[in-house]
Amino acid sequence: MSRLKINRALISVYHKDKIIEFAKFLQSENIEIISSVGTYKMLKNNNIESIQVDNFVGSTNSYNGIIKTLFPVIFAAILNKRDKDFETFGIKPIDLVVVNFYPYEQLVKSGEKSINNLSEMIDIGGPTLLRAAGKNYNHVCPLSAPEQYHQIMNEIKEGGITLETRHKMAIEVFKKTAKYDKLISETLLF
Repeated sequence: MSRLKINRALISVYHKDKIIEFAKFLQSENIEIISSVGTYKMLKNNNIESIQVDNFVGSTNSYNGIIKTLFPVIFAAILNKRDKDFETFGIKPIDLVVVNFYPYEQLVKSGEKSINNLSEMIDIGGPTLLRAAGKNYNHVCPLSAPEQYHQIMNEIKEGGITLETRHKMAIEVFKKTAKYDKLISETLLF
């Protein structure tokens, strides 16, 4: 079974459950970590090295924080097929994408009715990153929940993440993004 060796991971999580343990594990395996601003600060505060997304993409312009991970370089690093032609662009591939969404569902459950407040909690970057990683599961593993971390740590210890696991994680991503979009379409009534 084909195993994917993880060299580089992108972590951008709203809910920080179990991420410190997972990131420490990645660091112990010499896996380079790229992180969004909030995640970067949390990792740094826990003595975990990472590269802030701005430094990875070579830009400090996130347009007042509204664009955190939506850069072409990030998506090229996730979506590329790892062929030799791609190396000429000088973009380092991302092998693992660890993301969870803004708490839109919790806001709905709390009874929030303000369209402005609800729309502020619609995650754009997270689902987009996971969908890209899910689409390219032959070369990337998408993780969308802390419950998945333990299995992935075990597989990394065994030499890499199996194709079967990457496929399963991709299916979970598309189920999760479909549910997320369905909830938004049902509750964000104008």
